[in-house]
Amino acid sequence: MTKPQLLIDTDPGVDDALAILMAHAHADIAGLSIAAGNVGLGHTVRNARTLVDLVGGGVPVFAGCPTPLVRGPEEDAAFVHGMDGLGDVGFAEPAAAAEAEQAALALLRLTRERPGELTLVALAPLTNVALALRLDPTLPQRVKRLVVMGGAVTGHGNTGNIPAEFNVGFDPEAAHVVFEAFPQFDLVDWEATLRHAFDEAEFDQWLAAGDKRAEFFGQVFRTARAFNASSKRRGIIA
Repeated sequence: MTKPQLLIDTDPGVDDALAILMAHAHADIAGLSIAAGNVGLGHTVRNARTLVDLVGGGVPVFAGCPTPLVRGPEEDAAFVHGMDGLGDVGFAEPAAAAEAEQAALALLRLTRERPGELTLVALAPLTNVALALRLDPTLPQRVKRLVVMGGAVTGHGNTGNIPAEFNVGFDPEAAHVVFEAFPQFDLVDWEATLRHAFDEAEFDQWLAAGDKRAEFFGQVFRTARAFNASSKRRGIIA
């Protein structure tokens, strides 16, 4: 069976780190376009590079926008993910390097090279995707499928100031641009993640039985796990 072909826009972050590790195990990843969000762009790019090292290299990393489209720097989620976004474990400088190409340009180039082949998985604030759309509004015609982690369809968000999900709340103007441009897409909202959290005991068994990837995630997830417990969130929510 042919593996899914993914192009992932991300702001790792512990949550996106788990998603990228899972995606790498089951799909081919054409690239990681990196946004600011969970933590600042310098950290999210370095974290993506760390993840590429962990899975054995070969996935290009493209640095994107350091701020939302319109607003200044927004409050990040370092209080959940750690100041560096990966639980403040203190990993060594990764060997994998970021590409010189800007993330929005990479999104356009890769979809032009492989029209109709790539599923765009948007795990971050939608800044990079919105910028790509402003540069080339025909982008949706070349994307096989768009999957967005974002939104709070019942108003049960995870931001402190307004009842919004973090990715949309971080850059709402970018979300507007993307949602208006794509005739259809799949939205995985915040409430869906709450409904489908992993059982904690089972999750710990997976970590104990796993390889270096499980050991890595067990380390980086400690800070977020403690935050979830203090917030009375049931189960494992990355």
